[in-house]
Amino acid sequence: VSLWENHFNDPGNNFTHMIVFSGSLDAMGNQYAADGGAEWMLFRTQVNQHVKDGFSATMGRRLVSWGDMEAQYPIQNYYVVQVENSAAFKTAYEKYQSSALRKGWMNMYGSFTTGVGPDGGSHWVITGHKNFKSAMGGSDAVFTDAEKKARDKAWNTFRETNGGVKLIRSGTRVMLGMW
Repeated sequence: VSLWENHFNDPGNNFTHMIVFSGSLDAMGNQYAADGGAEWMLFRTQVNQHVKDGFSATMGRRLVSWGDMEAQYPIQNYYVVQVENSAAFKTAYEKYQSSALRKGWMNMYGSFTTGVGPDGGSHWVITGHKNFKSAMGGSDAVFTDAEKKARDKAWNTFRETNGGVKLIRSGTRVMLGMW
């Protein structure tokens, strides 16, 4: 369980915080089981005291990730996208991300299975950073000129071959805690 502040965001992302549950299918299933345990019930009771209105929930799964997934990335840029051709997107995105690996960074993407809003959004992308400098500077701050040129070429190829993608939402979230 992690708690995030919704820090930089577009006007449609008018919530203040995110609570994110992640884990194995068994762990997630047990958490939501009829007998999720006293800790789960206490957690829900405590959280519900702070939720006013305008909340939503989605469910999905991570499909692929790059970078050190064991490290902490307390600053994350997130994107909700509507993908027209999932197979083409998967191939193009994996090729793009694999062409420009960065140190001190992680990227992952996945799909939503339920809880998508009226604006759509079939997939999500998260890029994690260890600090705000990295998040604000992006790959331009760490790549050489030659690496930037190669990245730009790979990005153009991704845009031409991704099967049709529309940005729905984006923002930057800051981790406040993890349990």
